Amino acid sequence: MNPQFASMVPHAIPMDFLYISSSMDSAHVTPDMYVRPTHTYATAPRDLDILLLGGPNPATVREESLSFLKEASKQTKVILTTCTGAMVSCAYTKCM
Repeated sequence: MNPQFASMVPHAIPMDFLYISSSMDSAHVTPDMYVRPTHTYATAPRDLDILLLGGPNPATVREESLSFLKEASKQTKVILTTCTGAMVSCAYTKCM
């Protein structure tokens, strides 16, 4: 850890980040960044505190991700979306 941030550690809130994808293969998220998923749609828990749904191309969303979204939306406390993620979320979950 960078020493300049050490004084902030006592104020940090413990949390786990899950990166959920179709497979456990590294996912390309920016031109120079790859993320290794922690779960697949089949193995991820459904009772999340927060689900962040990015902005996918609505025409190419995989069926297993939609099935996960439908199931997880019933137990997840908050769904946050960006860009076209709102369209996907509202099409497959109960939108307010």
